Amino acid sequence: MKLVVNYDLINSVKNVNEPLNPFKVIRNNRKVWAKFNLPIYTMIDFCFVRDLKIVLEMLLVQFSALTITELIALSLVRVDKYKDKSEYDLKKLVSRLNDINVDTNYDLIKESILDSKKYDIKLNSNNIPQLIESKYILVPAYSYNAEVKDKCILQEHIVGSSDYYLSVESPTKEKKLILAKNSI
Repeated sequence: MKLVVNYDLINSVKNVNEPLNPFKVIRNNRKVWAKFNLPIYTMIDFCFVRDLKIVLEMLLVQFSALTITELIALSLVRVDKYKDKSEYDLKKLVSRLNDINVDTNYDLIKESILDSKKYDIKLNSNNIPQLIESKYILVPAYSYNAEVKDKCILQEHIVGSSDYYLSVESPTKEKKLILAKNSI
């Protein structure tokens, strides 16, 4: 059984555990910047300057200013909206994980770590290639005798979509063939 969520589990864990900093702001705003801000700022910059190098420098300054402005605004209000949303998402996810036999709680799920990540290209039903990101996440969970052990969760995501699929699955080990010389 696969659970469907609309957020990245590892990013949510990072949002809860990290204090408010520029990297947190950038990580949570990159989709908005790529879809809206980058094209708009690029067009505006090209209206004034025709040199690509200067436009790239201007974009860097503009995005740095946006990041610092948002960071200062959130610090002044003393609100970490990314942490609040991620806490809500993780608390809601705990009960859904229990449905697929991952017996965990909110405090344990905050200690989840990324084990490995891989990318595959697959064709969808319309024969259009899709980039699929697979992350194996170690989530601390209670075993049958109440010991805390890591349970491996597979998070699959089609890059560009907003759906993340979670299932209980361990990574498969790939055999690596190595040529060896015979010493005889």
